[in-house]
Amino acid sequence: MNQPGLFEGAPERSCDDRFDIFWNLYPAVRRTGKAKAREAFERLQLTWQQWARLRYILPLQAASSQWTEHPRWIPHPTTYLNNRRFDDEPDAYTTLPPTTAELEVAHRVRKNSARGCPHTPGCGNWRDCIDKIVASNRQRRDA
Repeated sequence: MNQPGLFEGAPERSCDDRFDIFWNLYPAVRRTGKAKAREAFERLQLTWQQWARLRYILPLQAASSQWTEHPRWIPHPTTYLNNRRFDDEPDAYTTLPPTTAELEVAHRVRKNSARGCPHTPGCGNWRDCIDKIVASNRQRRDA
């Protein structure tokens, strides 16, 4: 009997069915090289536990700010499978992206800083600086 949700398509699904589910879960902006991705998927011979993990973490990764804000950093499907990115820690992808209000505060802090960056040593780029400001404001708020 097939359970809905996380274990949908678990033991009784064929590799082709699983691949099609994987392909449809993958962000459309990087769905390239389907034949090579299928080969990599078949080579993995995922157990149903690994399949369940992939089904759990891929939507988290696709919704993460890292993937939504910077699509060029989304690995190609073949690379994702070859590097077993579904084994990554889910916590790395569950951080909430900054709200509009948090971004406004962070931009104001940067604008009012003499050097453009309030950190010592200075941040490498504006995005890292904004992320640090948002993180420190969240820590202060939650403390």
